[in-house]
Amino acid sequence: PDSVINQIIHIFALQVNFKNTHSGDKLLVAYDDDKDVIAAQFYQGKRIYSAIQYVNAEGSIEYFSPEGESMKKAFNRFPVKYTHINSLFNMHRLHPVTHVIRPHTGVDLAAPLGTPIYSIGDGHITFIGWEGAYGNIVKIQHNDKYLSIYAHLLRFAPNLSKNASVKRGQLIGYLGQTGNATGPHVHFEVRTYNIPVNPLTVALPQASSVPPSQIKAFKNRAQNLIAALNYYQKTKLK
Repeated sequence: PDSVINQIIHIFALQVNFKNTHSGDKLLVAYDDDKDVIAAQFYQGKRIYSAIQYVNAEGSIEYFSPEGESMKKAFNRFPVKYTHINSLFNMHRLHPVTHVIRPHTGVDLAAPLGTPIYSIGDGHITFIGWEGAYGNIVKIQHNDKYLSIYAHLLRFAPNLSKNASVKRGQLIGYLGQTGNATGPHVHFEVRTYNIPVNPLTVALPQASSVPPSQIKAFKNRAQNLIAALNYYQKTKLK
């Protein structure tokens, strides 16, 4: 089913470039009555990529390697579905409004006015409000290392305040052009230990592994599911 194919592409997004598949590559997948993927193996040349479903404490479905390592990054790369990038990360940019050479410590992601903006990862809000040329801005501390910044917002999502916890993919506001902006966009920054880095190229950490208290049961389940896939391949696909 198309929904299963879309899940597979999402699950293996960090491991497999599906544009580079070749004749002889093979996919084995098991899914339930709700068409949620339970287990999958993708054979690409001599490499085998495996993913096992895991339901976390909040009841959300996630996917891990048979060893219990997450199949996804801890953060999303972008906070918005943008149409194009207006301005890149550049520590010596000529500012389009002030015409002064000054660092541009993020990327400007353009989209229609009012486009939803989402947090790239779990964290807590360290600042929400108006900040000079940035206009309406939200700053989210994700851990000791990573901070993300979203500026020029039209307005904020309701019920957000300083120190509030946010989840990855949670709505935090809407794209605008408040402050010193020449058109609708979100100025998006990522900082590591408060030092600006290029959001397009910075290495993003993996998400957490299966909790230690559940890893033994997870590995046993993974072993059984992979054995079932391999048995089906040997007996049904010859």
